[in-house]
Amino acid sequence: MKMFLCSWDSKRNVPKVYLTFDDALAIIRKLDKSYAGHSENHQSCGLKYAGHDTGYPSWGVVIEHFKRPQDKSVLECLKWLMVQAKQYDTTVSLHINMHDAYEISPLWKDYDENNIILKDRIGRPIKGDVFLLPIIIFAADIGIGLRPCRRDEKYA
Repeated sequence: MKMFLCSWDSKRNVPKVYLTFDDALAIIRKLDKSYAGHSENHQSCGLKYAGHDTGYPSWGVVIEHFKRPQDKSVLECLKWLMVQAKQYDTTVSLHINMHDAYEISPLWKDYDENNIILKDRIGRPIKGDVFLLPIIIFAADIGIGLRPCRRDEKYA
């Protein structure tokens, strides 16, 4: 099941949080009562940059809006949610995007300069049919060695 936690606002810049990590755990608790005896996987969407599907190709930043006052970092808070969910036989996984790129991403320049972005004959990024975002070339992404940067940018 996907839990939609956050998205950008209508101007595509300020995160709008729909569910906090505490809210997500409360939902997991309620669902556990309904599905007792069955393990579950909840995919958390909207954790990065300004919410759902932003900042790609980087996967490394969880937005600070999810940090609880008692946690030292938002990463600590995310780990807390994952550990707490286990007591309800639930795995919390993260929604990541493997093939789209945003020009606002901190990794855009590296991906563009290393030709990891699919381009037309004159060098313009080719955009996908569905989300109209530039497309990442998987073989180049793996071959150049930038993939670890995608996840380790802030939380190395």
